[in-house]
Amino acid sequence: MDVNHLAHLKCLLMNIFICKILLHDYDCRFSQVTQSEAGQYICHADSKAGSTTAVATLVVHSMPKITVSPSTDVQVLVGQRVKLECRATGEPQPTVEWAKHRTGFAF
Repeated sequence: MDVNHLAHLKCLLMNIFICKILLHDYDCRFSQVTQSEAGQYICHADSKAGSTTAVATLVVHSMPKITVSPSTDVQVLVGQRVKLECRATGEPQPTVEWAKHRTGFAF
């Protein structure tokens, strides 16, 4: 049996046990990644010949979510002030731009 077969591998996130790797399957797998899985993962291998560690960083991106306020149509008189707010969250932090929609043009 070679050194790889003797290795005992663990995948760690901030010292919390996440998954134990089986022989011949050296992957740390996630079936439904969420933002909470983002971070640095430490792969540690031990064998009779010694040990070693490597770090992999998982960055999770998410689609922007937008909240517009007010959420209903706004009616004002000529000369009045009005404020339309757009808040966007996501990873990485999205930028926000405003443009007037023109009839006949796609959003």
